[in-house]
Amino acid sequence: MGAEIYQDTLDVESVRVAAEPARLEDLPEKPHIPLRLTEERRVMTLRTVVLENAWLRAVICPDLGGRLLGLQDRRTQTQPLPLPGSFQPVEGPPRGVVVPHGAEIVAGAGRGRVRPGSMARVRELAHEPEEEGGSAALFIHELMPASGLGWTACWSMPADRAELRLELRLANRTFVPVDVNPGLLIWGARMEQALPGGWLELETESGRILAQTGAESLGGIDEFEEGLALRFSAKPCRMGPRQILSQSFVLASGGALEAVSAAGRRAAISVDDQTLAIVAHEPLPQARIGITDRTGERHMATVDLLPDSPQRLELPHLLVGALRVDLEDQEQGQVVEWRADRSAPSRPSIARASGPDCPGLSAAELGFGEPLQDVLAYPAAALAAAAAQRMARGEWEEADGLLGESLQQGGGDVLTWVMKALVQQRLSPNAEERPESMAGHGLDPLEPMMRVEAWLAQGLPETRDPSPLLKPLAEDRELGLDAFHHLVMWGLEKEALRLADDLLRAGENPLLRLMMAWLLLTRSRMEAEAAQHVQTALAKGVEPPYPVRRREAEAIAELCRRFPSDERLRTMAAFGPQDAR
Repeated sequence: MGAEIYQDTLDVESVRVAAEPARLEDLPEKPHIPLRLTEERRVMTLRTVVLENAWLRAVICPDLGGRLLGLQDRRTQTQPLPLPGSFQPVEGPPRGVVVPHGAEIVAGAGRGRVRPGSMARVRELAHEPEEEGGSAALFIHELMPASGLGWTACWSMPADRAELRLELRLANRTFVPVDVNPGLLIWGARMEQALPGGWLELETESGRILAQTGAESLGGIDEFEEGLALRFSAKPCRMGPRQILSQSFVLASGGALEAVSAAGRRAAISVDDQTLAIVAHEPLPQARIGITDRTGERHMATVDLLPDSPQRLELPHLLVGALRVDLEDQEQGQVVEWRADRSAPSRPSIARASGPDCPGLSAAELGFGEPLQDVLAYPAAALAAAAAQRMARGEWEEADGLLGESLQQGGGDVLTWVMKALVQQRLSPNAEERPESMAGHGLDPLEPMMRVEAWLAQGLPETRDPSPLLKPLAEDRELGLDAFHHLVMWGLEKEALRLADDLLRAGENPLLRLMMAWLLLTRSRMEAEAAQHVQTALAKGVEPPYPVRRREAEAIAELCRRFPSDERLRTMAAFGPQDAR
């Protein structure tokens, strides 16, 4: 059996969670409405995605923030993360209610341990194995507009290894620094021990999880009564403008071992005075077991190891007082090693996210005003910010050069690739190949601005029907607002109006309509049309999404000045935070 991915559903009983009425004093985590628990219980049907191979089965729930809801070891029929039949939501920040089940991604450094969107639906993209023996994967994506962050994660399972892998890519989408502390929160887990090789043994109520991070040292472990979080750093760190942080985790089951003495990517072992137990995470034919006894003599044996079941060897004459046990394969050398004299690894050290100095760049040279002073310490972001200003002035060739320099400094920012692709549309409108688009898509297949770039490359539509390419941006109001915001920031105001028009034909988005009215007022003399958009946007009163970006707050303030008698606009303005990005 290879790796498989397929959709499924899960019925769970839960207390109903209700949204509180939107009052200014009750919005601690703008733009999200507070939640509260009710006394009503109901059965919910959640969409899930299953990743499985011959040895493991993982259930991921896009409807609950993309969290891992269950992990089953098919070899032992144990569940290190049991799939819940019912939920027990509890009160907690940042929105008033949390669901303490499974393993979920944490990203920002705001109130509470979970993301404001941890109970919301995330976008997903399933990736089936491209060839026999390949990995199955699920990409998930979320924007966090209040903090200026966005993240894409990939849950994947290989065909030939008993492990589940998570790769997290966190992006600061702004030109100002942001405090972050990303990681993986595992509800109901506790730290058992730190093992050599960067592995951690975690205990849950129904099993044992072996976890490893991709970094040389884990930044911090946030332990609390209901579980623990594996963090990038021991406390929030400063993430530079347009900076990318990447983190990876490997989860394996330790359910077949009563205790774990040492672990590696390919196997784990348990050593005591009587028994050597080995659990292979992948087939290891002709593996060599080495035991150095208490006299220093080394004993060797060869055995075929398969992930299907643990191998147990009763060797009391060798293991009593043994100094070293190791496992090797024929081709890649050492698989895992245990030493009696090796002390337990210390607590993880602190890792920092910081940007280098930017020699040779000055605010005067780049043309920055006061709001962008902080970007100067980060060369790739500084050059991209300068290019955005050139784009706003229509200086396309100069913008193209600055973007090229920015990508040479750090080519991992998808938005910079989108900017360069849009500039190339202006410089070479008839080009058939768009390598910038391909590079951006390869970095993040769920980046919403990649859809906008592809849509603009198609030219003016032949019909008034909403574009299918923009459907995700119409369905998720925040995605549409984010795309409009970036186009305006890059000086592509006509394109922003086209985008808003297309999205509003697909579905209503009050704040996007207000942003369209602001752009019509400030960039044209279409005051009557702008006034009509304001009336349509606020016809049902003030409703989310609310202004969280700096340009949104400025736009609503300008509309208040143009339409001073409209109480609804003043209410909308009051929802906007003072530190909007």
